[in-house]
Amino acid sequence: MTGSDRSQIGGITYDLAVRRLLCVLVFVGCGDAPTCNQALGHAGPLLGIEDIDATIAACEQKGWRGDVRTCLAKATSQSEAVACTDPVKADIAMVLIDQADKAVKESARVERDAEHAKSAAAPRASVADLAHQLEDLRTRVDTAVAAVASSKNAAELETNQERLVVLQRESAAVKEKLDIVMAARGSGL
Repeated sequence: MTGSDRSQIGGITYDLAVRRLLCVLVFVGCGDAPTCNQALGHAGPLLGIEDIDATIAACEQKGWRGDVRTCLAKATSQSEAVACTDPVKADIAMVLIDQADKAVKESARVERDAEHAKSAAAPRASVADLAHQLEDLRTRVDTAVAAVASSKNAAELETNQERLVVLQRESAAVKEKLDIVMAARGSGL
């Protein structure tokens, strides 16, 4: 290659080609930056990220810069790891929001399962116990009706009416439980 041949490569000057190559190497990196898996495998626990796989996927999909990954891989404390995430906070926030949504859904599922278990236990209540409670409440309702009828003033009437309403609600709830138990027993549960 002669001096004049070296000055032109593919229609551009040698110096320009070298500058472009250096720019590419600086921006892309020379392959020495840790992978998303390495960086987040180390820094994920420091950041409090439970779903490391989702964060690694976000890192790979968004193409987090080598300097961010290097910083995360070298972080020794939570504050250092958080400082590394400035360029990718939106990506991490989305992963944390997804993580919170999953936790809320799991919590709701656990509550539903507990409620179903509680409902399944309801038929096991004793028919005799519920019938006894219902009879006791009927007696108390009758007494409350008599108290309402014999009230001497407005304040006493209001108090007696409130007691009557409470007893009627309790009676209705026990009656409903008794009906559920009887229906469950009738269906073989």
